[in-house]
Amino acid sequence: VRFLLQNGAKSSINQSGNSALACVFRHVRDWEVSFELLNMLIKEDGDPNIVGRDGSVPIMVCLVPLINKDQLHHFTHSMKVCYLNCIRILLQYGANPNCSYRSNLTPLHVLVFTVSENFTLNCDVQKRINFDFIKNILLLLLQHGLDCAKTYQHILQAVVEMVQNVRTCSDMLCFYELTLTLIQYGADPNIVLSCKPTASSTLFSNEIANFGESMRGHSSDSVSDGAGSSNGANVPSSARHGEGFRNSFRTNSRYILFYYIILITKKEFLLNDPELTYTRIIYLFYLTMQHEPLYNCLKSLHNFYVAQVPNKKTELLISLISLLYKKPRSLKQLCRVAIYESLNKKLAQNISRLNLPGSLREYVLNFEL
Repeated sequence: VRFLLQNGAKSSINQSGNSALACVFRHVRDWEVSFELLNMLIKEDGDPNIVGRDGSVPIMVCLVPLINKDQLHHFTHSMKVCYLNCIRILLQYGANPNCSYRSNLTPLHVLVFTVSENFTLNCDVQKRINFDFIKNILLLLLQHGLDCAKTYQHILQAVVEMVQNVRTCSDMLCFYELTLTLIQYGADPNIVLSCKPTASSTLFSNEIANFGESMRGHSSDSVSDGAGSSNGANVPSSARHGEGFRNSFRTNSRYILFYYIILITKKEFLLNDPELTYTRIIYLFYLTMQHEPLYNCLKSLHNFYVAQVPNKKTELLISLISLLYKKPRSLKQLCRVAIYESLNKKLAQNISRLNLPGSLREYVLNFEL
C-alpha cells in the first residue's frame, strides 16, 4: 500500500462509493495491521467520512460486526487495544460519531444492541469483560461529540428494555453504569416513551390500560352511588374528576422511571436480591429528573401499587416508592439538578469548567445520594 501511494495512488483513497478506509475494515482481519493501514491512509489525506460501496462510512463498517456477540468472545486484549486505536484515529481526524447508515442505524444503536445481546450470555466473567470493552468504545465516541439526544432520542427507553435480557443481579451493575454514563453525557431522564411500539412497551401499555379500566369501573360505581343519594346532582363532577384522574395517570405512566419499575417486577430474582441492586437505577432517576415530572411519576406509581392487592415480592419496592414520593429532595440535591439542567444535561463534557472543589465535582457528576 505504501508503494502504491508513493507511485500515484493517493487520488483513489477517497473515491466516492469505494472508500479505501472502509475497505481496510471490510477486508483486513488483523486489527494491528488495520491500524497501521488507517494511520498511513489518513496521513495521506484519507477522509474518514467518505462512504463505502454499501453507503456506510468507515466507522460504521468497523462497528457493525460487533452486533455478532460471538466476535467479542474471540477478541484478545491486544486486539481490543488496536480496535480502540482504529476508532480513536478516525475520530481524531474528523469521523462523525453521529453518522447514520441507511438513515436509521447509528453507532449508538449498534452499541446499545450489542450490550443488550451481551446480557444473554451465560458466563458472568465474559459478560463483564465484553461490557467494559463496549463501554470504552461508547466513552470514546461520547468524548468526541456523540450526541445521545440527537442520534437516539429514546436511548434510555432502549436501555431500560434491556432489563428483559438480564440473567443475574450482577448484570444490573453494568445496566446502572451504562445508564449513568448516558445521563452524564446528555440523555434526558425526563423523556416519555416513544410512540413507536416495541414488544415490551406494548405489554406495558396493556397493563396500564387494564389498570385504567379498573379505575374507570371504580369511578363508575362511585358515581352510581352518588346518583342514588343525591338525585344525580354529583354525577357530572364525579365523572369529570374520574376522567381527569385517568388522563393524568396515562400521561404520568409514560415516564421512563415508571416503565423501568413495571419491567423489573417481571423479574422476581431482581426483587429478591439482598443487595437491592435494582434500586440504584430508581435512585438515579430520582436524583436527575426535574421536579414536576418526577413527582407526577411517583404519585402515579404510588396510586398504581396502592390500588393493587399487597404482594410479598413487591413489598420493598412499594415501600421505596412511597418513601421517595413523600420525601422531598434535599437542597443540595436540588442544586445539583439545577446545575445539571443549566449545562443542558451535558455534565461530563462541562464539569471541568465548574469552579468547584474536586469532591463537589464528583458529587455533581456521579449522582450519589
